[in-house]
Amino acid sequence: IHNNYNICIISLEVSKEEALASLLGIHSTSDKFKSGEYSDIEYLPHTKIKRTELTAREEEFLFNEVTPDFFNTGGEVKVLDETDFSTFSFSEIRNHLEKVDDEFIKKTGKGLDALVVDHIHLFKFTEGGNRDGNAEINKYTSYFRKLSQAFRPYTDENGVRQYSKLCVILLAQANREG
Repeated sequence: IHNNYNICIISLEVSKEEALASLLGIHSTSDKFKSGEYSDIEYLPHTKIKRTELTAREEEFLFNEVTPDFFNTGGEVKVLDETDFSTFSFSEIRNHLEKVDDEFIKKTGKGLDALVVDHIHLFKFTEGGNRDGNAEINKYTSYFRKLSQAFRPYTDENGVRQYSKLCVILLAQANREG
């Protein structure tokens, strides 16, 4: 969300709360926190954040410094997880992303810049029961590629219909044999 980027994360491996705890833990390592009132705290481990095992001082650091700074860097972040979806159909994914895009436009004056999917292989377990997992993953990969090239239509200053582009990052996980 730095540099005014608006980002949506679809987290299929962990809950949105766990994903946010990880993001805040990573943000707590920023050099901007190395001086000042909480300079003695090196970072906040995401496991301690999600398990609510922070000391009182670490909680102060999280709520007084890290969280406000994370959410005031110029961009917005929205995390969606499997509880936000019922079918994982392409139309359902698009509908959610368009809602996020509208929300970002309302808040920041511009729409969604990037989408991160963690992780693409989990789409093989979506609706429909027993399907070829690789074929299913390929369908979703192709869908996200097309989405990156033509996310939402708009009319440019010359009255020509254009499509907004979307940076899409698909995370994948290899097994030990892979």
